[in-house]
Amino acid sequence: MSQEAWVDANVVLRFLTQEPPDLYDRAARIMERVERGELKLHLRHEIVAEVVWVLGAGKYKKSRTEIAQTLADFISDRGILIKDEALVLDALALMAREGVPYVDALLALTARGEDQPVATFDDRDFKKLSVKRMPE
Repeated sequence: MSQEAWVDANVVLRFLTQEPPDLYDRAARIMERVERGELKLHLRHEIVAEVVWVLGAGKYKKSRTEIAQTLADFISDRGILIKDEALVLDALALMAREGVPYVDALLALTARGEDQPVATFDDRDFKKLSVKRMPE
């Protein structure tokens, strides 16, 4: 029987960026346990959003396409548990394809799935995402 835990963005980021070396080693040991089936990690949508933001900003400045592929690979690991995994993967793909923020893609897909509009002042991104917007 495997242990379960909730994973924080810092573990995901250290594992994906492989830096700093000491924290990468610690994150890699956690992920080795996941690979061996000894540990399952619960990943929240908010953590995905934080990881996307950090990888796209600051010193990393990864493209949305790189971020989407990297996180899709990470999320698809059999030991990563995320509610609505298909929705998150679709949002990552939409982010990369349309060049919009991840959280906008996630919100648009959620609203579309519920057949509801989005209340937003961001006409540009949500128009790209083909989602109904609330009239003012």
